[in-house]
Amino acid sequence: MLLRTLAAGAAALALAGTAVAGTPSPTTLATREAAIHARLGADVAIRWDAMKTSPRSLRNLAVPTAGATPADRAARFVRGERDLLRLDGDVVAVETRAFRGHVVRLQQTFAGVPVEGRSVVVKLDEGARVTSVTSDLGPLSVPTPATEITPAEAQAAVSARYAVAATGTPTRVVVANASAGRFAWKVPAMVMPVTGLFWVWVDTETGRVLRTAPAGSDQRLTSLPLRDAEVAR
Repeated sequence: MLLRTLAAGAAALALAGTAVAGTPSPTTLATREAAIHARLGADVAIRWDAMKTSPRSLRNLAVPTAGATPADRAARFVRGERDLLRLDGDVVAVETRAFRGHVVRLQQTFAGVPVEGRSVVVKLDEGARVTSVTSDLGPLSVPTPATEITPAEAQAAVSARYAVAATGTPTRVVVANASAGRFAWKVPAMVMPVTGLFWVWVDTETGRVLRTAPAGSDQRLTSLPLRDAEVAR
């Protein structure tokens, strides 16, 4: 009975046009779509993220760009449309390849620090016009750490928790989880050469491991083994 009541209430809210669970109302969404069409063209096809807050792809564009290189042109376009793409911070080009024009991948930065998992791909045709955009950008709130552990302390945290043979030089990044972000040390870790290479993200303020991931998709080892002391906890 309770589930039916909750379902009926959610349906009523949807029919009333009220935003549910943080999603924009139909009126707000229509306003955002109108702004995109006004700036980028009436034929632009828009695909939104699951919460309908940020565009995930824009197709059927023909937007002229200026710049010395494809990467420069793509970056200028993204910065110029930062409000439509919901960009917090800046972007830096990390990959450019030729394909019926050029495809440029740019990574988001926050306070000059790379944001993990936040990038945008811009397709330029032979006439240097933007024809499509695929984006992982969105609102991002990153608190300033009160204190920060050192890179050496981040390596020590990884070695203390996981049975690794060695750790490499950490790099400072931002780890994004939806609209929330944390500054972290991205630590390369090795269990065994080639088959056991990992990334470990350690919170710069707390020293807590935020997540881990294999450094390669084709390696046999898919998870980091814990130290005996950690297993016993």
